[in-house]
Amino acid sequence: MDYIDIHGHYAWQLDDGIESLSEAKKALEKASQDNIKTIVATPHVNDLTTQQDIANIKMRIQELQTLASEYSIDVKIGCELMINQNIEQRMKKNLFLPIELTKYILCEYDVRHIDDDYFENFDNYLLSLITRDYIPVIAHVERYYQRDNLDLEFVQYLIDMGCIIQINSSSLLHEGPFKNNAIQLLDHQLVHVIASDTHQAKGVRYPNLDECYHQLMKMGFDKQYLKLLFHENPQRIIEDKYIIQPHFKKRSFIQKVLKNK
Repeated sequence: MDYIDIHGHYAWQLDDGIESLSEAKKALEKASQDNIKTIVATPHVNDLTTQQDIANIKMRIQELQTLASEYSIDVKIGCELMINQNIEQRMKKNLFLPIELTKYILCEYDVRHIDDDYFENFDNYLLSLITRDYIPVIAHVERYYQRDNLDLEFVQYLIDMGCIIQINSSSLLHEGPFKNNAIQLLDHQLVHVIASDTHQAKGVRYPNLDECYHQLMKMGFDKQYLKLLFHENPQRIIEDKYIIQPHFKKRSFIQKVLKNK
């Protein structure tokens, strides 16, 4: 399968992702080996981001596009927009970059400071995007629940609002609460896209979509479901089309018990 990675910090020296040009080359080589054909570059955009920062992001992504062409990878422009109490102000100032100038915006809440504010106000923050006819793609939802407190009803509520749910491939490849959360979301078919959230050429968050795909196949997830998450919905996002809601054959009880490792 050709993979489309809509969440990756490959653009070097912009945020906490790839640190240098040489590391970017290594990450792109790894992505090419992983059969990733398209990447959306999503540098962080937050309260400190200025108009000059947006201009610098655009320039660096142009450089990344040129570099990635040497690895037969197509790079699209985007950002990872921090959603918090200041989102309305940043939307008014146009301090964000939709995915490839579509209606889709990759966004996140600060996973380092998860508190009641997420559950009380996150939907109101998202309305700043939705009321402007944008569709939020919520990054790594499994990471917002750092204990045994995954709220499936709230995730469904976000979907009903019109949001797209993205989970990280790295969460599925490492044991812990994030993996447990991600598997539950997949089992309840509350996921629309799986992306790498690449930050390094190696380590934890690296280009690993093919590894994740085969792991999920071994766990008994429907092949067409996985194709939707790794290719079809990401392609539809880039093309500014509406995504497809998953409705596939679910894993059996035996598959869940025996294949979750």
